[in-house]
Amino acid sequence: MNAAAAAEVALAEFVYVKLGSVSERAGERVIRNASGIVGLLQLAEDLDGPVAASRRNRISARVSGPRNDAAHRGITPSESGLADALTEVQDLLDRYAPAPTPD
Repeated sequence: MNAAAAAEVALAEFVYVKLGSVSERAGERVIRNASGIVGLLQLAEDLDGPVAASRRNRISARVSGPRNDAAHRGITPSESGLADALTEVQDLLDRYAPAPTPD
């Protein structure tokens, strides 16, 4: 579930950049208070324009929930669950932290 952590980092960086001129301390507080990948996604959407609510629901069901189950309950995700999580995370990364295209 390291992909969930990568998505959180990417979303946090996106939010921090969008916040622009706020102090570093204020930016860190906003990001910390967003509370995980779903909260960061909601914050990113607030700053960048909304995405369908179904995306937040899928992130919660396919990424956040299984990540929390693995981290806090010791439940290993299924292969299909991991594939679903990776698909969702890749979609988030493509939108909020796209890889630079080679020149």
